[in-house]
Amino acid sequence: MEEGAENILSCDVTNVAPLQALRVTWYRDDEMVHTQMFNSTSVTPVNVSSTLSITAVKGDNLKHFRCQAELHLGPNGPELIPTVNSLAFTPVVLYRPTVEGCAGNYTGVEHVFSMDWLPCRADGNPPPTVQWFYEEQEINASEPLTRTGSGQYTVEVVNRLGRASTSVYVTVEYGPSFTCDQHYEIKDDAQVQSVCEPEGVPPPVLTWTKNGVTITTPPRWTKDDSGNYLLRATNKHGTDSHGLYLDVLCM
Repeated sequence: MEEGAENILSCDVTNVAPLQALRVTWYRDDEMVHTQMFNSTSVTPVNVSSTLSITAVKGDNLKHFRCQAELHLGPNGPELIPTVNSLAFTPVVLYRPTVEGCAGNYTGVEHVFSMDWLPCRADGNPPPTVQWFYEEQEINASEPLTRTGSGQYTVEVVNRLGRASTSVYVTVEYGPSFTCDQHYEIKDDAQVQSVCEPEGVPPPVLTWTKNGVTITTPPRWTKDDSGNYLLRATNKHGTDSHGLYLDVLCM
C-alpha cells in the first residue's frame, strides 16, 4: 500500500451467538486502535465482519494489525471470556524519500574527510538511490576531499514515488604550505605589505625570524632590513617553513 491511500481491513467472525455479546477489537502491534460492538438481539449463530479503515503512513510499515473477537456473556457466562485472535496482517507501506539528520555546516580534514562521513540518512520505500553533487556535477561520496573542495554540496534521494534533496556547506581544512618565491625586492621606506603569505585552513599563524631571532615586521622597510628570513606558518594541522631573501632597494 502507498502512503496516503485509504485501505479497508476486514475481520470475519463466523458462527457467533448471541451477537450482542460480541466485541471485536483491532490492534496495531499492542496498541488498541478500534473497538466494535454489535446491537443485534439475535441468538441464532451468524457470520459477521468488522472493518478497520486506515490511511497508510510510513509509520505503519511492517507493523502488525490484528483483530480480537471476545464474547462477553456476563456473570452467568464462563469465567474465562471466549476469545479468538486473527492472524496478523503486516502491511508494506511505500512512501516518498526523505533526507534526515543532514543540515548546516560541516568541517573535515583534507585527504581524510569524505561526504559519506556526514550523518545524513536517506529514508524511503522502496529504498531510494542516493547521489551527491558539487557544482552541479555528481561526485563519489566515498572519495576523500581535497583543499579545493570547500563549498556547497547537495544530496538527492530518489525512488519511484518522488525525490528529495538538501544542501550542506563543507569547509575542508588542511595544514600550512608556502608557494612563495625565494627572492623579493622591495623599495626602501615602502610600507610593509604581504611579501609571502602561507596557505592553510584555519588561517596559519605566521612568524618571521632573521639570524635565528623572531622579529616583528617593521612599519616600513629600510636598507638594514635586507637579508635572509625564515618564515614559519602553524595551524592545528601542522607547520611549514619557507626561506627567502629580502632585498630592500634604496631609491
